[in-house]
Amino acid sequence: MQETFGLVALESQACGTPVVGIRGSAMDDLIFHEQDDWALENKAEALADAIERFAAKDLPTLGKEAAERAARLHAWPRVFRTPFLHLPRVCANYKGNPADEPTRSHIRSAVIEKTDRDAVRRLCCQTGFLGTPIDPVYEDRHCSPIF
Repeated sequence: MQETFGLVALESQACGTPVVGIRGSAMDDLIFHEQDDWALENKAEALADAIERFAAKDLPTLGKEAAERAARLHAWPRVFRTPFLHLPRVCANYKGNPADEPTRSHIRSAVIEKTDRDAVRRLCCQTGFLGTPIDPVYEDRHCSPIF
């Protein structure tokens, strides 16, 4: 009930392992197979019963379907597409040159130039630790593993 982003369930499904949980949580939207036999309440007995019911299902088929859907929806190229489309505008604004909203063709063809690397580094270093500077995590901003 407290799993914040559903990454455990998503990773499990990506590996072909179906997930059992408690219905009515945010997890409902992250599960790519049927949830009819999930627990209806957040109690150990209800979850144990759900696990027993679920174990009788065709787990390899459920797992395969979930893995295929997870790969389609959450593959790295798809996940990173949106942030990288916005990166040129973010960098332009960060450098203090508010740019006009880029056109779709401009965004599609945008490539980070070598000269933008320093601006991207500054932006990441000043906001990369929960929105604050990365200094508590990385002492040397020029040798951080992200660059």
